[in-house]
Amino acid sequence: KQQERFYWRTVRDVKKTLPYARSIRKDIIYADKELAKLETRREQKKWFRRYERELFHKYEDDFRGMYASQGKMLMLLLDRECQHTSFELIEKYKNKFVANFWQFIAKLFKNDLKEEYDAEDKDRITERVINLVSAGQL
Repeated sequence: KQQERFYWRTVRDVKKTLPYARSIRKDIIYADKELAKLETRREQKKWFRRYERELFHKYEDDFRGMYASQGKMLMLLLDRECQHTSFELIEKYKNKFVANFWQFIAKLFKNDLKEEYDAEDKDRITERVINLVSAGQL
């Protein structure tokens, strides 16, 4: 029973978060291209602040309605899609201090921004569910 509940919870979480992870990957690619065009660090910061507000408005309502397990799944899927942990992404676009602050907050809620996606071992069930969902079988 417990394994079955875990499986169906994983299916629910993957179905909810996989489209967001793929969309965020596209947003990250776009941001990287735009930031590369700007010459000074000041212009990059100004552009990123504006883009960050856009993204916040785009995703805020959907993310506020997620369960904690779905937030954790989203962080794992972001690592899978982008090959960077959530901690690395925050550090890249903000700074190390901000990344450490959010890591501390995550640890308070028994989570870890530095957790990596491991399709071969720890997250093999999640990988199987992703493949089934992508194939339209779930």
